[in-house]
Amino acid sequence: LLVLVAVGVCALLIRALARRASQPSMGSLLALVLVVAACWTRASDTWGQREHLFVLLALPHVMSRALRVELRAPAAAVCGVASAVGACIKPHFVALLLVVEIFAFVRREGRRVDALLVAWCVTGALYALHFFLWPAEMWHAFFELWLPFATAAYDAGYGVSMGWVFWRWGTTLLAMSLGVTLGLVIAPRASLADVSLLAIASLSSIGVFLLQGKGFPYHLEPARHLVLLCVAFAVAARWRFAFTHGILARGLVSVGSLAVVALFLLVAQADVRPADAFTVAVEPLSEPGDRVLVLSSLVDAAYPWAPALDLQVVGHFPCAFPLALSSSGDAEQLEGLNREITELVVADLEEDLALRPELLVVEVAQQCMFCLPERSIVQFLEEAGLAQSVLGQYQAKALVGDHTVFVRR
Repeated sequence: LLVLVAVGVCALLIRALARRASQPSMGSLLALVLVVAACWTRASDTWGQREHLFVLLALPHVMSRALRVELRAPAAAVCGVASAVGACIKPHFVALLLVVEIFAFVRREGRRVDALLVAWCVTGALYALHFFLWPAEMWHAFFELWLPFATAAYDAGYGVSMGWVFWRWGTTLLAMSLGVTLGLVIAPRASLADVSLLAIASLSSIGVFLLQGKGFPYHLEPARHLVLLCVAFAVAARWRFAFTHGILARGLVSVGSLAVVALFLLVAQADVRPADAFTVAVEPLSEPGDRVLVLSSLVDAAYPWAPALDLQVVGHFPCAFPLALSSSGDAEQLEGLNREITELVVADLEEDLALRPELLVVEVAQQCMFCLPERSIVQFLEEAGLAQSVLGQYQAKALVGDHTVFVRR
């Protein structure tokens, strides 16, 4: 729901920016395209991913540059802070916005540093600075233990070659490139520089997708939005007369209304799904307020059933149990990290078990879904000497897929 509100606010801001640039019909088209893109995002199940949040936070910034709107200080501060927060979600996004800012700065008359750029830079600098204010223990745990460890495991488990990404997404990337080219071709001379900024942003987002080397569909979310907006911007600039004088206005309003209704229905659909298997299995075994400890490699193992049943999820690892504890990446490099992180995880588990939660949900597959080959939660518990002390206190009551639900004896 919050993301849906963000989509609406972003669309209204883009429309307001276009009105400020004396191009209200373009603003209506761009807002419509954003809503249509949101429908696509919701239908493709990438709703609320970091890439989607970045798009919603950064688009007013990008569109203000494309429309050449000089924002007043309060508006520039809000816009700059929002886009900086979006960029800081993932380091790759900083590079994308940096390309946009360099292009906008070069073409700006007098090459002045405006309030939007200042707000963006100051917010980013404060975010970077806060790392240096961390206690030494926190710095060591994050930068010297978990970050290199998780990165090595993630790359080992999901890293693919750029050639594979091209093979998997070649048709989509070609279509996006042709869309950018179409926008540049149909843009009138007076708007070519503005469309070029969106084209550069689109191509940069495609480059970011390739550099991540994973090929996940949601990594294309910024590119998808920017390419659509690039083409829409060029169309509105080319046929401004038609939009202004109502030749296409009725169709625009009709399609926009349908798109808004479709987006509401797509978002509402998430709340009418049937009860999942966990809810059916756990409900007769629990009471509202019971504590549940979940040991699973899934990112959503405890949700939405635990909050729906009014259960209290406890433990240091409510999702994505750190099974990077196996040999991943450079074994020699990570041997010491493995040992130190294993000790930390075992200590955290002992602390969690001391809470004596009423329910325990453990992924019992011989190889868990998001683990490296031949690794499992049960194997880790056995290697750490915790299998008997953990499972011995509980009795197995239900099997849900690859997970067993235990109740405290």
